[in-house]
Amino acid sequence: MKCPNCQAEIQDHAKFCPECGKKILPDEPFTLELEEQEEYDDEEEDDTENAELENIEDNAVSENIVANEDETISEDDSEDDNEDEATKIEKEKMLAIAAVLKTQSDYSSLEKKAIWFFIPSALIALIALCLVLAGIFLLIGIAGILLEACGLTEGQAIGIIGRLCIFGLIIGFYPFFRFLWKILETSFLWAYGLMFGHVCNEYIDKYADKLQAYPHSYSKDDLKLFREEYVDLLMGE
Repeated sequence: MKCPNCQAEIQDHAKFCPECGKKILPDEPFTLELEEQEEYDDEEEDDTENAELENIEDNAVSENIVANEDETISEDDSEDDNEDEATKIEKEKMLAIAAVLKTQSDYSSLEKKAIWFFIPSALIALIALCLVLAGIFLLIGIAGILLEACGLTEGQAIGIIGRLCIFGLIIGFYPFFRFLWKILETSFLWAYGLMFGHVCNEYIDKYADKLQAYPHSYSKDDLKLFREEYVDLLMGE
């Protein structure tokens, strides 16, 4: 219990305050406690209102963030749709150019040349494979020379290298032959693409004026794009 005058702690049923001497009336402590309770209730109401305002602000911010994210997603989807539409239009234009070129009278000669290109391309791929194998054997020979320089005899060097080669083939059989196949494939495609691209460019140059004239009216940029990315359409169905 507190004195209503000096706020000093006093006994619950004291009639006078030992600090200031004020007489304590029976209803004063109750009145003071009631006022303190009202102040406490007011503070709780203020805290509740502040918490509600903070929740409202947080919800508004969250709604704005979600709205902005939805707008961003919508913009991204629109951009993707536009890109897909542009790609579709581009592909249709390239297919139309290929169709015009295929209707020319000497298109069959281009197809025959493309078939014959397989033979020199395969030969070039085999030459590339032989060069790679020769390089591997050269490295093995250099390793043997280094082992002999370290004091080993020729027989010992051959034995070490032979065991290492056998061990390497056992462990890396599949990767090794996959590497050789990749050499064949890459060199073949490179040679075939080089020869095929050359004759196709000559064929396109032959009919470039026709493609740019009415009613086709394709631009130089269209023909350039066809040469660079869509020339394979000449061999498609």
